[in-house]
Amino acid sequence: MTYTRLLVLGDSHAPERAAAHLASSGVLKVEAAPGHIPASLDNTALWVNTGKATSIRGAGIDLPLLSPGPTWLSTVPGHFLGRKLVCTTLGRLRQDWQEHGAIRLAEQQYGVLGYERFPCSPEIFVDHLTRHHRRGTALPFANDVQVIASAPVEYTDRYRVFIANAEVSASTRLAAVQDGRRRTPAYEGAAEDQTAAAEHFARKVIDATIWHQPPGFRIDVGITRDGSWQLISAGPSWDSVFLEANPTGVVNSVLAGQAPGHDHWKWTPDEFFQRIMFRSWPAPAGPAAAVGQLG
Repeated sequence: MTYTRLLVLGDSHAPERAAAHLASSGVLKVEAAPGHIPASLDNTALWVNTGKATSIRGAGIDLPLLSPGPTWLSTVPGHFLGRKLVCTTLGRLRQDWQEHGAIRLAEQQYGVLGYERFPCSPEIFVDHLTRHHRRGTALPFANDVQVIASAPVEYTDRYRVFIANAEVSASTRLAAVQDGRRRTPAYEGAAEDQTAAAEHFARKVIDATIWHQPPGFRIDVGITRDGSWQLISAGPSWDSVFLEANPTGVVNSVLAGQAPGHDHWKWTPDEFFQRIMFRSWPAPAGPAAAVGQLG
């Protein structure tokens, strides 16, 4: 498939501004669609958060979205992680992780639970996820929700690196501990700019996992106070905030993350979230028919 359009969906990431940044790449036509999708998605790639993607999928539209998967980090050689980490399910969390830790949802964004939190116990995490759904039809599926628990680490600097076909295509600095600032054009080339080192480490991770990675995704890497680099997380590039990353590289990673012929890497949301995010829209009348407003 050849994509001719990239559609930026959703309202939480300011789609108009994101679309303008990605359109500056000149790779293909980029449009913003805050809160809705058009009648046709033919030859259209998406940049969309996992919540909206879950809602669209629940409405009967099959999306060609790829991701590393909820357990991909467990396939990475341990020395790149640099800390204890387990990929498990909510039902097994108390068994597989008996201590406080940085616990988060593996690939789904659901409030703060989709991000690395302050250290908490498995019991607290389970309670936060299920407390509003104990009388709903989704609760029986909560045990299958994919989660990641790891030893908490303080990173002095973090970088997001986009991957397209086993190559680094773009990168950006995330918020740093020292000054709280994200990467800006003024940051590039400054003494504290560690972009080159972050990309070098990312290439090592890519090379070590070349046998087991989707064609397009992103990884977050960070440097600790003792100066060592660690792989923090991995996820789909089509769901990832890109800040000041090179728009051409971001678009290439997003398109690679929706390439046909890679069903092994097809993104599938947890059944729990499909049930709590689903809206009773009519089934599409035809391929990619309009389904109304997104929730």
